[in-house]
Amino acid sequence: MKPTLIAFEGIDKVGKTAIRECVRKDLKFGPLPMDRFLASNFAYDCYYNRKHYIQNYKEMEELLLKSFDIVLVYLTCREEELVARLKVENSGTGAFINKKVMNHVIIPDIYFAAYFYYSQFRKIIIDTSDFEVEYTAEIVKRFVRSDSFVSTEYMSGEWKGRIKKDSDNFLKLDTLSIFNGAEAVFKGTLDCDNLLRFV
Repeated sequence: MKPTLIAFEGIDKVGKTAIRECVRKDLKFGPLPMDRFLASNFAYDCYYNRKHYIQNYKEMEELLLKSFDIVLVYLTCREEELVARLKVENSGTGAFINKKVMNHVIIPDIYFAAYFYYSQFRKIIIDTSDFEVEYTAEIVKRFVRSDSFVSTEYMSGEWKGRIKKDSDNFLKLDTLSIFNGAEAVFKGTLDCDNLLRFV
């Protein structure tokens, strides 16, 4: 039996670290939970227009799946909740949360969405806006123990609409095709209207 690796992914302030720690303790340190993995590398390399350090994510996933059962936990959050969480974090620093700061936090989510869409890992997307850490951890544990391959049951309609809007406004792409040199990293259509097809 292959060991299980749980990768918690998503933009800042969606709850990755707190939920990971809760899952880690509740599963008695069995499966290995990680805060950020391949999806973060992909998303921020794309966002900062950096050269990809991993030539082909599809090939990398196939290699990893030979040794591990990998679960991708993609966490999202509504914009107003992200603003509230950032204000709490920055309350003692005097940092001002403006549109530029919010764009810097939120825009990479389109690349996380792309990674989730194309990933060959078992995967679940969860909007953490209205869920306590413990409840979200329970959702993750149920999914890890299940036979399900993909779950979008906990994806919010608001997130779906925002990703579609961000896709139109910031990427101006109907087809996502991200290359590193001549090597295609991911190539295909990112159709946000069809993200629910995995349910």
